[in-house]
Amino acid sequence: MKQEILESYITYIFDFFQKSRCFKAGQGNMLRNFRFAAEKQFTRNQLGILYFLVNTLIDNGYLYLKDRDFIALTENGADVINGGECVIPKISLERTIYEKETSRSDIYEQLWNIIGSNKENDYAPLYVDGPLFYKRSSIN
Repeated sequence: MKQEILESYITYIFDFFQKSRCFKAGQGNMLRNFRFAAEKQFTRNQLGILYFLVNTLIDNGYLYLKDRDFIALTENGADVINGGECVIPKISLERTIYEKETSRSDIYEQLWNIIGSNKENDYAPLYVDGPLFYKRSSIN
């Protein structure tokens, strides 16, 4: 895992809340404002990683979505903003990339974007060496 990459994305996410003057639990901003700001700064692949980590922070209780278009801080998220430490969130790959309608090749591609390198993005937040990934993969 490239912890410094994860930390830089997480820092960006919490900086967005600080710049929006959100310091308390329940305070937040419209999700579209977050996306608009991120699209100015990140490539398409980087945006995928950023959104993946936003979902992971939601899953880990640092953020929550209200009415599907408002993203807000929880108590844990507010603690991070106010000087607390953010624990690197636990990532549920199965929950993140698997849906009943998703084909095995699509799951494989999504997983590779999270843990491997590709042409447009020479790093990944959870890097795993390519030969090891292919050797352990049961998808052909």
